[in-house]
Amino acid sequence: MKRLLSVLIALALFTAFPVTAAASTSFVTVATTNLRYGPSQDYSVGDTVPKGTSLAYADDSDYDERGVVWYRVRYQGSYYWVSSNQVVRSSGGNSDPYSDGSYIQVVADSNLRQGPGLGYSVVATVSDGTYLTYNGERSTDDRGVVWFSVRYQGGNCWISSNNSRIAGSGGGSSDGSTYVVVTTDIYLRRGPGLGYDTITTVPEGKSLTYTGRAEADSRGVVWYSVRYQGGNGWVSSKYSYLT
Repeated sequence: MKRLLSVLIALALFTAFPVTAAASTSFVTVATTNLRYGPSQDYSVGDTVPKGTSLAYADDSDYDERGVVWYRVRYQGSYYWVSSNQVVRSSGGNSDPYSDGSYIQVVADSNLRQGPGLGYSVVATVSDGTYLTYNGERSTDDRGVVWFSVRYQGGNCWISSNNSRIAGSGGGSSDGSTYVVVTTDIYLRRGPGLGYDTITTVPEGKSLTYTGRAEADSRGVVWYSVRYQGGNGWVSSKYSYLT
């Protein structure tokens, strides 16, 4: 009887004071987003959240049949999965991750378009490393990809977030202040593509020093140049993100 009473007390204490996941990493939605019960669009929707919602990362990720990475997240006490196309890593508690920074840094040769989507005409092509003035406006296309409105040669146009990132008002970060975080066990390769030899495997959660270079492969996937264990290599943006 005493043993049963002890168990009941322990259970009561556990439910009264639930264990919370570490909040070291969180994501912010960039549009109205469906949270699903599994890592693909084939799973049922568990909840729908508005743009700017903060989601705690639950230390798990997976990719669907399209190669899109999904993150397991915690929201209002429940666990769901969210597409990496619909979130960005939280920037120090700011509810709007795109409000900081005056520039867009191009991380791979990219087309500038008249509107926020691949269906719009190409205005110009800009090279890797170019900085563009950010207009503070963004839009999500029918694939869930975010596009940034920028100024270029006196006019306004749009660039995909797949080939660019928000930079600080100073036009970029200093050497060593930017990292690539790996979201699953990943191959480090000798060049920016699947055709290059594997150097080693980097474990999930590892933070790698970003060298400032990025290139797109023949499929249009961006690869980041990083430093790891004293050498340089490349990792796919499908399984990592800049921070």
